[in-house]
Amino acid sequence: MQIGQNNEFYSSVSKIDVNGITSAGNYFEGSQVSGTGIVYVYLTPYGSTVRVKYSMNAPQYSDTFGNTAGTLIYRKIAGTPDVWYRCIGAVRVTSNAIDKFRQQGSYLALDSFISISAGSTSDSHIPKISKLGNFWLEAYAGNGQYALSQLRTAGSTGDYFVAGWGSPVAHELRDTAVVACPTNDDQQVDYVANVSSGTSICKLVGWWINIR
Repeated sequence: MQIGQNNEFYSSVSKIDVNGITSAGNYFEGSQVSGTGIVYVYLTPYGSTVRVKYSMNAPQYSDTFGNTAGTLIYRKIAGTPDVWYRCIGAVRVTSNAIDKFRQQGSYLALDSFISISAGSTSDSHIPKISKLGNFWLEAYAGNGQYALSQLRTAGSTGDYFVAGWGSPVAHELRDTAVVACPTNDDQQVDYVANVSSGTSICKLVGWWINIR
């Protein structure tokens, strides 16, 4: 499986099947991406090969018997017979183009990082087939300032991952860290921008998918 230059996926099992990410006919549940969003990539049997199809919806079942316990990897279209779609990944789309990324095994690294808003239940911007993101924290404090970037799982009462200083510094300082932080079941994180008049930044760098 690979991504082509024109926002298309190519799969090969005895033949090539090409599907454009912006074509409505390639989405098996009707609605297609419009501008920006997360698109889930699925495979389904098609004669002697497989067909790539997309959905704006995440997997809902853990197997083709309709069970929901465990890792969710399938979506079903009811019919005679039912059609089952196996999720193999997800991509972010911005302005109708796939965000550039690199993948190694189950880890997907973004070329352009995504800013996270401060809040106790902030959207991590990772797809629903993941609950572990890689985040870049940065805190910048000028002379006499303090700045902290603090991150943990939304709803957690445990320790934060931290970059920065919690008390005023005597000169300008910048601290950065890249941390792997789990999200809650809704892909949310608790990000605190704790600054006097300094700068706190949190950005999504990538994520690990959990559907394999």
